[in-house]
Amino acid sequence: MIQRRDERVNEQLLTPAQVGERLQVTERTIYQWLRDRQLVGHKLGRLWRIRPEDLEDFLDRTRVSAG
Repeated sequence: MIQRRDERVNEQLLTPAQVGERLQVTERTIYQWLRDRQLVGHKLGRLWRIRPEDLEDFLDRTRVSAG
């Protein structure tokens, strides 16, 4: 239990700006997705942070197959 908590504290969190850059969308879009709970994030005071695995889950959920 403690080891898992320590791993979570040390993991790299992404800012909305970083996520927007990766997805080539505006930071405003990322904030909208966070507010609408489409994208899972953690609010630390006024700051939002997104775990890389939550971003991957979001991308998996929104994937559209060609055809």
